[in-house]
Amino acid sequence: MILQALNEYYQRKTSDPDPVERLAPPGFQWIEIPFIIVLDLLGHPVQILDMRSSNNGIQRVRPLLVPQDVGRSSNIEANLLWDKASYSLGVNIKTDATRLKKQHTAFVEKARALLDNSKLENKAAFALLSFLNNIDYDRLLKESVWKEILEKDPNITFQILGDPVLICQKPEILSLIEEGGKNDSEQLICLITGRNDTVAIKHPKTPIFGSKSNAKFVSFNDPAYNSFGKKQGTNAPISQSAAFAYTTALNHLLRKGSRQRIQVGDATT
Repeated sequence: MILQALNEYYQRKTSDPDPVERLAPPGFQWIEIPFIIVLDLLGHPVQILDMRSSNNGIQRVRPLLVPQDVGRSSNIEANLLWDKASYSLGVNIKTDATRLKKQHTAFVEKARALLDNSKLENKAAFALLSFLNNIDYDRLLKESVWKEILEKDPNITFQILGDPVLICQKPEILSLIEEGGKNDSEQLICLITGRNDTVAIKHPKTPIFGSKSNAKFVSFNDPAYNSFGKKQGTNAPISQSAAFAYTTALNHLLRKGSRQRIQVGDATT
């Protein structure tokens, strides 16, 4: 009942006339990203945009629409076309060099797998790959926020100079992301919609106050929780689209500053 209600809430909110309240389309989510690296068409960094603002002494970051978070814990797995500085740029003073290299390599390989496509003739894709292949750290070092980026490992994404949208929001790239989201997972009856559909093997994370950062509402992360030979999400089959819908709705209700959430001690309502 709860998951069905959340799914229905998502369907209503995707057509909300208020763009601030409208929920993200499948495969995407709203993420607070404090810094955007602006590139020219050759992949040279032009500037680092600081997206933070201050209101009554409280620093806020306007969420941006980006590809969905992979929901990693301690494993090395990169987000697509945005991530922490340790992944997107391979820099962070708190992470050892070996792990940094692996993280950045994972980010570059994931971006290249999507963008290095012979069918894609996109100047933005060329610029980003050129930047990632040979990052001009000397140029980035001149930016006033660079020291903070090294120390705090903030989220970072990319934009082309003069373009009003992020690289990950370009229409040609959006279609590639949507295509890449399709897989050959098992098809079963979805417990939310009642339709035969592709099962979500792993559900997106739903961080709740007091829980681990990668908490999930529905999860089977150990063989001891499996039954009848089923693995992970097939134990409670929910389609990929429904899993995205209910977690997106729940994260919206739990978001920072939400008027639909109250906290009493360690209980979130």
